[in-house]
Amino acid sequence: MARPKKNGLDYFSIDVDIFDDEKVIPVSSEFGTKGDGILIRVLCAIYRNGYYVEYSDAFIFKIAKQAGENYDTVFDVVSGLVKWGFFDKYMFETFKVLTSKGIQKRWMEATRKRVVEYKKLDFWLLNIEDKKTVSEEETPVSGGRNYTKQTFLAEENPENDTESTQSKVKYSKVNNIIKEEEIKEEERPKIKKLSKAQTAKRFVPPTLEELKKYIEEKNYKNVDAQNFINYYESVGWFVGKKKMVNWRAAVANWETRNKNNSPPPQKRKTAVDQYDVNEIWKEQIEQAALKRKYPEA
Repeated sequence: MARPKKNGLDYFSIDVDIFDDEKVIPVSSEFGTKGDGILIRVLCAIYRNGYYVEYSDAFIFKIAKQAGENYDTVFDVVSGLVKWGFFDKYMFETFKVLTSKGIQKRWMEATRKRVVEYKKLDFWLLNIEDKKTVSEEETPVSGGRNYTKQTFLAEENPENDTESTQSKVKYSKVNNIIKEEEIKEEERPKIKKLSKAQTAKRFVPPTLEELKKYIEEKNYKNVDAQNFINYYESVGWFVGKKKMVNWRAAVANWETRNKNNSPPPQKRKTAVDQYDVNEIWKEQIEQAALKRKYPEA
């Protein structure tokens, strides 16, 4: 029985200057170590799968669990990496796939000993007709040694008698590597782009614990977490006729509304106010009647 083909990698190396890359700096500056950790998790997922990974809600939740972050943070970090060009924007918006030319170059370099039919690969961005090799200087996350000044065509290494003819030929086929050039728009598959509604950020309702923690952090006194969740679950998390987008803003609105509508504190009643006035008059009338009946008493 033939062994199944393996596309993924068991490991990959990272350039020490990856966080100084102009495509990473904006995200790293905004999210700090959270963003850096999420980036590494996403790269691990891509290379484990091969040279790309499909982007979905399930993928976001998986990365969020691994990184110890919430859905929104992972969503924002990946969106920032796409915005600044770390991942290919066209592939992301059209196919919901995370990949890039640099990632595919590094994968090709790491799998150079495998026999791969590149023209049959899905979501492939590279032109493999040229014999240019992969340079570490072109790829911030390194997939191996720097072969910038080397080629692996058998006919260019006649002095190397230690390799068999068969291994040389196979080696040269795999390493007829890349010429980096922009893919022309007309060469891309003509697939209708997703609508704005389809690519909109997905709303995820808060858990009771998450909501309680947020209320405590904001020191809100007029919002009950359980009542908030019960109400919006009963209306399908709609605000008026529109689906809720930001539950934190809704909590702030509840706090303001409940605070403004709460009754004013009541003044403390005096002893006379607390005593029934009718009882006072009744007692005085009885005392007057007794004096008239018993004047000497």
